[in-house]
Amino acid sequence: MKRHIKRTAILVLACVCLLLGLAGLVLPILQGVLFLAVSLVLFPILSPTIGTWAETHTRKYPKVHAVVKRVEDWLRRVIGEV
Repeated sequence: MKRHIKRTAILVLACVCLLLGLAGLVLPILQGVLFLAVSLVLFPILSPTIGTWAETHTRKYPKVHAVVKRVEDWLRRVIGEV
């Protein structure tokens, strides 16, 4: 049961960050890129397909890829198995 609640909370947080990121691209008040980056890190934890997509698309930029991997590994250690 705890795993289900954790997955649901991460999904809701990732969706909220994605929506705020998209709104932030239009609104000058929000930092859209920051929220999109957070959702880019949260979604691969839930879905291996999205993880593969993010891996192939961030590999073009080695510095970005390294940061995404480092943050994703840290987040997996903090959250635990999802």
